[in-house]
Amino acid sequence: MDGRVARLYPTSKAPAARGRREEAWGDSTIDALDHLEPADAEALLAASGVLRRLADHLAQTGRF
Repeated sequence: MDGRVARLYPTSKAPAARGRREEAWGDSTIDALDHLEPADAEALLAASGVLRRLADHLAQTGRF
């Protein structure tokens, strides 16, 4: 690598596309949770806030 950097800027369609991706992930996750043991699904849902904070921290530090 020679050190060049490219900066990307979202288009006007990017927010809607992101929303569709997040909705699809949500739908898939709900479907997957329905196939787990109830205790496992509850544990994953209980951890979702902590996982979100971890993802936010990693994104802010550039380690994501």
